Amino acid sequence: MQAANREPTISDVLEELRSLKADVEKLDYKFEVSQSAGERLERLATSLIAGATISIIAGVILLLLR
Repeated sequence: MQAANREPTISDVLEELRSLKADVEKLDYKFEVSQSAGERLERLATSLIAGATISIIAGVILLLLR
């Protein structure tokens, strides 16, 4: 930690920069995980909608054929 009346040194700045870089890498990883989860959820929703649509159409066709 640096004292309040002391100017930051190059090593202080570099240490803070490394810390910020690590934080950005963590956020980037979290963003990638979140994005892939969103894409999987989108595919699941599309599959469910398509399945429900096919079921309704098949039900109507079977009802008309009776």
